Amino acid sequence: MGKAADGFRRGTTLFGAVFQVLAGFLIPVGAFALGEASLIIPAGWAFAVWGPIFSLCAVYAVYQALPSNGRDPLLRAIGWPLGLAFVGNGLWTFLVPVRQSVLLQAILFAILIAVLVAFVRFVRLERINPGGLERWVVGLPVGLLAGWLTVANVVSFNDLLVGFGVLGNGLVAAFVGAGLLIVGAVVATVVLKAVSRGPLQATVAYALGVVWGLFGVVANQYDASLLTSGVAAVCLVVLLFMLLGVVVRNRAMRPDSGDVRAL
Repeated sequence: MGKAADGFRRGTTLFGAVFQVLAGFLIPVGAFALGEASLIIPAGWAFAVWGPIFSLCAVYAVYQALPSNGRDPLLRAIGWPLGLAFVGNGLWTFLVPVRQSVLLQAILFAILIAVLVAFVRFVRLERINPGGLERWVVGLPVGLLAGWLTVANVVSFNDLLVGFGVLGNGLVAAFVGAGLLIVGAVVATVVLKAVSRGPLQATVAYALGVVWGLFGVVANQYDASLLTSGVAAVCLVVLLFMLLGVVVRNRAMRPDSGDVRAL
């Protein structure tokens, strides 16, 4: 029964990796997103981040499907949440043209939770039994996907409010958008602190996913709303400084560092 479950998990992950790529090619999500009257939507070119995300997820999906990795405890721990996140991502993309904003927001939030669960499990297990290759093959897609989805949930929730007529393009919309950006940045800092002692590859990938989204907001909104673009820029700088601190601490705590030898 254990082998059957492992096989189904690995197959689901492979299917999900292909499914989300296929959905991304068929549905122009960026075009739909840019059609919303939002003051925190990133620039269209920012959505190109899905290219690296899809590629890294595909590498992970193939890696975890190798027969030699069938019973790997780390891959088994993160396999289901990450595989289901891939499937959910493809489903969300196919449902975007339906314009059911509440359903789309619920799915997107569920995907983020699933990826964050996989992220935290990866960090904890990798610290117990570190593996150089898995830091790259698992850490990069998990981190980058979680980072971008953090921004995507904030933007999607703002679109939900716009769709219900709660917001427009006025001052209230700018203040709400700025507040949502701050909430997203706070969530990102909490995640960074939670995973700061984990593999640096995953931590950097997560931070860059969030920073990329914020940079897209600054580039797209600076002439539409100084408030939202300014808040996005401040959040971006804060996260970059926080990431720098994580990198410095991570390098200082390496076994071959001078500080550790002195201790």
